[in-house]
Amino acid sequence: MNLEDHLGDIIRKARAMSNVSTAAAAQAAGLTEAELTALEDSGQVAKKTDFTKLAPLIGLHPQKLQSIAEGWLPSEKHLSKWPELRPLATAAEGITVNCYLVWDEISREAALFDTGWMQPRPWICFQKISSSYGICFSRTRTRTISPE
Repeated sequence: MNLEDHLGDIIRKARAMSNVSTAAAAQAAGLTEAELTALEDSGQVAKKTDFTKLAPLIGLHPQKLQSIAEGWLPSEKHLSKWPELRPLATAAEGITVNCYLVWDEISREAALFDTGWMQPRPWICFQKISSSYGICFSRTRTRTISPE
C-alpha cells in the first residue's frame, strides 16, 4: 500500500484547504479547468504545468511540488516491523484517504486514528481486533467507541 497521496491528491487537497477555485488554480497552472480536474483525479501531468505559480496560490512549496510532479517519492515504509499497525484505505468523492489501526496484542485495546472517510471498513476491523473500548482520533474530532 502506498501511504502517500499522488500529485493530484496533493493539489486537490491543498486547493480545497486554501479555498481556491478550480478556475483560479487552472489559470495559475496554465491549464484549462478540465485539464486541472484530470490532473487532480489521475495524478498524471498531461501537458506542461506551471507549478511555480500554482504552488504558492494553494499554500505549497513550488520546488517540492515540482519534484513530486517529476516523480519524487518518499522511501517505502516497511510496516512489518510493527505487526499491530494496519493502514486501511478509505475512498469517497474521488479521494483515497488512509486511516490507521493500532492495538495491543495482549490487552486487545485499540485505537483508530486519522480515521479517513469514516466508512464501515475501519470500524469492522476495529471491532474484530478490540474487545474493549477504544479511542478514535481524526482531524476534526476524538470519540470513544464501545465493542458492541
